[in-house]
Amino acid sequence: MQASALMVLAHASDPYDVADIQGMRIRNLSSGNQGRQAADLCIDVAAELGVRLPRHPGKMRVLTEVARAVMPQARLDLGRYADLPAAIDPRIHVAVQLMAQSAPAAYFAEPNLFPVLAASATRLSLKHGLNPYPPYSFATLALALCGGLRLIEQGYRFGELAITTAERYGGTHQSKAKFAVDTFVRHWKEPLDQVIDHLLDSWLRNREAGDQEDATYCAGVVLYADFLSGRHVDTTGRHPELIDYLRRTEMPHVKDCFLAWGQMLHLMGKPELPPELSGDDFDYPSKIAAFRQIENCVQIAISSIAAGVLDHLAGRYQRAEDRFALAAENEIHIIAQVLVLVLVPGLAFFQALNAYWLAEQDPAQAARMRRIALRQTLRLKFWKRSGPANLAHRLALLKGGRLAAKGRHGRAVMDLHECCALAGPQAPLYA
Repeated sequence: MQASALMVLAHASDPYDVADIQGMRIRNLSSGNQGRQAADLCIDVAAELGVRLPRHPGKMRVLTEVARAVMPQARLDLGRYADLPAAIDPRIHVAVQLMAQSAPAAYFAEPNLFPVLAASATRLSLKHGLNPYPPYSFATLALALCGGLRLIEQGYRFGELAITTAERYGGTHQSKAKFAVDTFVRHWKEPLDQVIDHLLDSWLRNREAGDQEDATYCAGVVLYADFLSGRHVDTTGRHPELIDYLRRTEMPHVKDCFLAWGQMLHLMGKPELPPELSGDDFDYPSKIAAFRQIENCVQIAISSIAAGVLDHLAGRYQRAEDRFALAAENEIHIIAQVLVLVLVPGLAFFQALNAYWLAEQDPAQAARMRRIALRQTLRLKFWKRSGPANLAHRLALLKGGRLAAKGRHGRAVMDLHECCALAGPQAPLYA
């Protein structure tokens, strides 16, 4: 495919055609587990368009670029930008298009480049006008703001702007923006059961539009969002079409970590939990070695959380902590937080809950485990300010664990009752 694209480029003169071809090359490299080459190509093509992007941006560069895009709008109603005129300068149009099309490659290969692309495309679009690609950039900026930068309210506003402006263009441009908001932004404020309905709608839209990559993301996120919402662990039975789609999709850079959750849910339906997350669709020991070899942090983290949850529920608290720690290790070094999904608070909750159980099982680790539990609980308290419907009951359960660890069992039982009440009629299995 790359050779054919280069042949076409040699005869292309229209900047929009060039952008389409280069964007296709970048997506092809990224989906083929060649993320670094995709990021290199993005940087080189952007430079040809007069947009200089850092290949390995550090934390300060990320913060600077995001501030340049967000601060001028801090006190303004973002809805005012929904009716911006179209961008006239073709260089701006092509640059924004390139950055939007390069975002998935950066997400996997150079996570700190991801918010830089989103912020740069957003800033240029708000200044020079819109085209079909800014809605997706607004959505990816919302992702970075909500997750890595913990600016949930501002991020949610950009998510709303993405949805509004995407309606102007329809088609795949609308489905891509909606996918990003449904997957990465809504869960910070909206109840998970409602988020799942949006995700299923986005999966259908992207599948019908032929966008295999985004459809794959939607199908995978539904699996663990459904689990974390507290529904029965029969997702694979209620939505067999999602598992079948993931098995058939040609997205090797991400599909296996989603199949890990499908495998975990399948194993949880067994009379006894098995000794390892392993089955026909996914084998954790062999897959994690492969993920580490290619340094795919996304697949390492997402699959390790699934394996850790299975270990926790089976009472293997030490191995669960090891796997949660591996997932967290691939989160804390990336300001863009490749796990800016419902899995971020999910990981925080399960790691804290597991830490209390491990502290009781191994007194030698009690002090360190309680520090881990406290740190993750504080994160959940911060996120609860925006999304109490998803986090209030989990915090009540963790409070009960903390009180039980101090020997205050009566109060702990009361907090367990509060947890069940806050969870509502669909009380989570871990409540």
